[in-house]
Amino acid sequence: MFLIRDAYATIWDWEDKGKYAKVRIGTSEKNKQSGEYENSNWFATFVGDAHTKVLETSEKDRITIKSGKINNLSKKQDDGKYKNYLNVVIFDFELSDVPAKKSSSSSNKSSSKSMPPI
Repeated sequence: MFLIRDAYATIWDWEDKGKYAKVRIGTSEKNKQSGEYENSNWFATFVGDAHTKVLETSEKDRITIKSGKINNLSKKQDDGKYKNYLNVVIFDFELSDVPAKKSSSSSNKSSSKSMPPI
């Protein structure tokens, strides 16, 4: 398990599931060799304070994750093989004042506040 603190992310979409929300977020880091940003997309579960707060966000809102974790669980399948499940859980975040990076391929799509089932 890895703990997440003070990490920036962009909200792309979320779906309220009652006691938690399934959220698609994006993160990026600068490649020191090329100078280009490398983007990662994550399907995260927002619980507790994060669940309440995410319901007030919109597409492209930037956040600072204050508390979260990533774990990778192995589960034995019926055929005896193991399958790994990567889980990202966010407990708390704040809206960030860090502006989103401009991208030449960004679209002007409206936020639907829902996404396909995960």
